[in-house]
Amino acid sequence: MNRKSLLLILSAMVVGAAFGVGYALFFGPVAPGQALSSTVSAAGAESVAGREAAASTEPVTGLETTLIRPADTAVDSVTAAGNIELVDTQQVVAQVNGYVEEVLVEVGDVVGSGDLLVALDRDALRRAVDQARINLTTAELQLENLLADASAAELAAAEADLKSAQESLAEVQNGVSEGELAAARSNASSAWARYDDLRNGASENERIQLAAAVENAHVAVREAQTEYDKVAWREDVGMTRQAAQLQQSTISYESALAAYEETVAPASKADLQSALSQAQTAQQQLDDLLAGPTAVNIAAAEAQVAAAQSRLDTLLRGADGTDIELAQLSIEQAQLTLLEARLDLIKAELVAPAAGTVLRVNVDESDRISEGTVAITLADLSQLQLTIDVAEVDIPKISVGQLADVTLDAFPDTVFAGMISGIEPSSSAQEGVIDYPVTVRLIDEALTHVRPGMTAVATLRSEMADARWLVPTTAVQEYNGETVVVKTGDEQTLPVAVVVEGVQGEWTVVRSAQLQNGDEVLGATTFVSQDDDWTPFSGDGPPPGAGRPGDGRP
Repeated sequence: MNRKSLLLILSAMVVGAAFGVGYALFFGPVAPGQALSSTVSAAGAESVAGREAAASTEPVTGLETTLIRPADTAVDSVTAAGNIELVDTQQVVAQVNGYVEEVLVEVGDVVGSGDLLVALDRDALRRAVDQARINLTTAELQLENLLADASAAELAAAEADLKSAQESLAEVQNGVSEGELAAARSNASSAWARYDDLRNGASENERIQLAAAVENAHVAVREAQTEYDKVAWREDVGMTRQAAQLQQSTISYESALAAYEETVAPASKADLQSALSQAQTAQQQLDDLLAGPTAVNIAAAEAQVAAAQSRLDTLLRGADGTDIELAQLSIEQAQLTLLEARLDLIKAELVAPAAGTVLRVNVDESDRISEGTVAITLADLSQLQLTIDVAEVDIPKISVGQLADVTLDAFPDTVFAGMISGIEPSSSAQEGVIDYPVTVRLIDEALTHVRPGMTAVATLRSEMADARWLVPTTAVQEYNGETVVVKTGDEQTLPVAVVVEGVQGEWTVVRSAQLQNGDEVLGATTFVSQDDDWTPFSGDGPPPGAGRPGDGRP
């Protein structure tokens, strides 16, 4: 039997049921779930075969169909209230210390991932980068010098330093010469004489000589004054020889008088102390030369020779492995320092980690903030959820990923799509009632005006609620070992495989992913017409408000 034959047979059965005529008038009694082939009599089969031969390819018309209904009555729903909240907030945290140079956003601004939000002062960080770069270059040059061969000039300088150090060592070991000793004695003697002169003052002869010089200079001034007075009446007296002699004699007198006063005046404490220090130093140098070289002097001279010899040997043989390794480590350290400086410079720019809306701005320009300060808080306002408390008896009915219908007090005529994103493993008990927090995430795209804090009610639907439907019991038949209903449409009529999950009077609960809201199937019920308002029901009786035979309702 082909598909068209099946449709014709099912259609005949549905027509009989729709007008209250029993299946016995056509094929005999048929119970739901009974194989269709067992209900067809020989005469009926012949009749069907005849109609099959005359059937066309046009869709079946004139047969009563029924609009399928969601099987909400067959699903235990869970409803609870909560408040809308953000799924997540992003905190933009300062990673370096510094002063805020610029704040580029305000509360409510929408930003994209990577947008600059706050900029810190970067002058000091730029200088740190420059210094780190200089240190790296220096380390690289030091390694190049180690790896390069010594030049002739460097070798000559090292050899000269070694020769000078060796000569100094020989001098220390051989002791002082007669010439050096004589010079040291003379220096010490002069220093002490100078100190004694300052301490004792001028001698009597020096006083007499200086006083005589002062008197002679004074006489010369008087004589020059007399000669000058003789020509003082002249208008050009300043240009005369007498005026010049008076000026010269006056200067000589003042100079002689100053020398006399300086000589006869006692020395100051500072001059005495300086002269004594110089004398003591000269005396110590003389004593050191007379005592000969000490072990310390010899050791210092030997150390200078050893250092000069090591420098020359290094230049001759080149750098060893240890020196090269140390130089390479210095380069690596300089590279790390430069990298850290550059990262700190980058961190001075606080950017958005993801797209979202600015919720809080916690800093102002010129503020000094430290590492770890939360500068900006932002969130994606389209990512919303609510947390509801579900009783322990309802927990087995739900699971993560299960769909939910969410209604908000602010939008009473709108149902938003939701999905369970989490079920807390621990419970909370209040007045003996055990509840588990369940998070429902809104997955609806139209969330423009939904705001955190709004009151919402979530109705949790069964995982299979979208695939469970109420169809007329007369529409359920068996075909080729499968349970099917016949779905009708504008262009075609075809059987759809279903799984029967229960019977509610003239309605049967079936599950099928191929059915959707708005579909019609071949089949009818006695008490509910297509135009009646339908209310979900359960049990074996008709739905509330349905008509009865003979009450005037179709």
